[in-house]
Amino acid sequence: HPKSHSLGLNRPNFTMRNMTDTMKHTPDKMTATHIVECMGMGRDARLKLKTDKLRSLLTWQTIGPVNLFVYDQANEVFFEAPIEDWKRAAVTHGTVKRFENDNNEYIELERIFFPTDPQEIPIEPAS
Repeated sequence: HPKSHSLGLNRPNFTMRNMTDTMKHTPDKMTATHIVECMGMGRDARLKLKTDKLRSLLTWQTIGPVNLFVYDQANEVFFEAPIEDWKRAAVTHGTVKRFENDNNEYIELERIFFPTDPQEIPIEPAS
């Protein structure tokens, strides 16, 4: 998002343990019309969306529209849609799993079930 303001937290120099999930999961960007959370996906063509992050983004939606932007580096494309569309896709087609390292719950969603088509990354002209 070239015309955006950074909103999310860089790793602070204090513990985030006592923060609410909604505070921990502050979306990354703010545009003139909506808030954006940015995520990447692995070469396995699956999005791993933590359930606490999804709940937090739905809470952020009470402030204004929230989009989830997912970058697919392997194919150099991205997907962006409102968080409600991602939630619907996750509930309908996702699989609830847990990370082995910390046992946090997440929803795994295969790329074929993403709520939007892939978009190519615009190439900025050299200046």
